[in-house]
Amino acid sequence: MQGQSFLDHLVVTVRGGETRCPYPAIETTLTLDPGTGGSGAAAFVPMKSSSVGPPSGGNGGAGGDIYFETSSHVTSLAAVPKRIRAGNGLNGQGSYRHGKRGADTVVRLPVGTVIKEISRESEAEKIARDEAALEMDDEERRRVRRARMFIKHPMGEITEDDYLYAERLLAKEQRALNLHEAAQARDKIQIDIDRPLDQPLLITRGGTGGLGNPHFIDPAQPHRAARLASRGATPSTITLALELKLIA
Repeated sequence: MQGQSFLDHLVVTVRGGETRCPYPAIETTLTLDPGTGGSGAAAFVPMKSSSVGPPSGGNGGAGGDIYFETSSHVTSLAAVPKRIRAGNGLNGQGSYRHGKRGADTVVRLPVGTVIKEISRESEAEKIARDEAALEMDDEERRRVRRARMFIKHPMGEITEDDYLYAERLLAKEQRALNLHEAAQARDKIQIDIDRPLDQPLLITRGGTGGLGNPHFIDPAQPHRAARLASRGATPSTITLALELKLIA
């Protein structure tokens, strides 16, 4: 789906010239969960011999985005759900089959809604919180993070060099847990919808899909089977305050 981004509204505020009442008619909170990207596949072309063929895992599909739009049929925030989720991307499969993109979600709001971001928690922040609660040492933390980042082919050995090369590749493409959010816009959402929107407004994007194992062929070891694929990214969970002001 194509639409405006909330960043557009940080530059040009929607103004219709209406006179506002000085008090809100209703307030509510809304939590947004964009779709998680599907995981890439760790698969190989079947061979008649016992050796594995070329890597053939497809990429995961991107997670769905969340949009806001205005509707003349919506006059209150009472019907807006407290939590909005977009569809997750589907996992890649063998034979170079890529996963399907997750479905977008469009939230209909009444004109006069003021939207302010309350909080945002990224995947990396969630992981760090879990690690602190479990009091993990460095080795356990590395093991758990790798399990969250990668899919392993069930047969064959994964070496430390395999992991290091895969981690460098993800970091280069800004797909690592600590870099994915840095690549996204971190401006706080603050929108005043004073008139009907001409098109759906993009609020937050879904996570990128994971990479299939063909991406993890190490040029320094071209004959070594690539047995790792990456998991899709989980985007930030965002909580918003919605306020509907009466328009006279």
